[in-house]
Amino acid sequence: MHRLVLHAGRVEHSVISVAGSAKKRSSIVISVDLGRSLSEYLSDIGEVGYLPSKLTDNFYAMELDVQNEIEYRWKEFETILSLIPGLSFKDANAEDVAFLPGMDTLALLLKLDEIGKEKKYEYVQIHFPSSEKMLDFVMLPLNGEWFYQTTLPEIKNMLKLAKLVRSFIKMPDPDFMLSKINEYHSKLENIAKLVTDVDTTSARFDMDARYINAGKTTFASLSLFGINVDGVFTASDFDFASKRIIVKDFYDKPKDIEALGDIASELFEDPADIFRKTKLVKFDKNALEIQLDYINAPDMSVYQSKGQLAIKYKGLKRTIILPPHLRGKNVENAKISDGKFTVQFS
Repeated sequence: MHRLVLHAGRVEHSVISVAGSAKKRSSIVISVDLGRSLSEYLSDIGEVGYLPSKLTDNFYAMELDVQNEIEYRWKEFETILSLIPGLSFKDANAEDVAFLPGMDTLALLLKLDEIGKEKKYEYVQIHFPSSEKMLDFVMLPLNGEWFYQTTLPEIKNMLKLAKLVRSFIKMPDPDFMLSKINEYHSKLENIAKLVTDVDTTSARFDMDARYINAGKTTFASLSLFGINVDGVFTASDFDFASKRIIVKDFYDKPKDIEALGDIASELFEDPADIFRKTKLVKFDKNALEIQLDYINAPDMSVYQSKGQLAIKYKGLKRTIILPPHLRGKNVENAKISDGKFTVQFS
């Protein structure tokens, strides 16, 4: 895909954006919002289900159904679950597994990995019901990468031991388990690179001027995880670090995609444009710098351990694996100035 947009808020804003993009390229909206039904909003245009529905030549839509997605990939999910130590899912089915924590996020990650490999859509927009759900989505591959890097040596040692006791204990083949761990790590790594690639991916969310501090917290939280926020949908104008996309309080239920595309043309020239492109995380010889607008020093804490740097902000934690040239150094100080969070090493 050439462009990935993550959007949290009203479903019509996602649909309008994709309709605008569909004027120029193959585009799809994927909704994980069960409360604001994409299928209901588009019911006068066409049927939308858990598989991509083609509503015009370039406009596709789907609602991610976790249970159907797990049934579709049941063998793959069985393999993933078999890698979890101490848990047995021998008699489980897709309906049982769908309610496990994080399954909706995992299903979406696998779907995005599949869509990326298909190369059918140039513009992909994922619609989330809230910024919290969007954060869950971006945190899983980023934290998964950290978990893999920090635990792989221990996992390899455990699997070596498993080879010795396998003749006494019924368990999956250790070599098979390691190959699958590496395979799923590769998927997570690709998604992590995708969502933090400022040339491809950006996040947008709905923002109410009455709750501007909440919007600033969302902006800062996404920035902490390296997600470039390039726009906010709002009904009123105000100063903000990203583009303000001024929308109406309400849009009528659409009768055709072309009408939605016309609305998009009024809001922005092309939804696929990246309205703000900022490289959020930078390393130099003795420092780490993160672009973090709207964060105050008392909200932040930093600690270092074994070549890693953990940054905490309002209940969120991002752990960054330091590059080799910084791993032997210690944190000297950390400060926030002019929207930049800088950690100096010595």
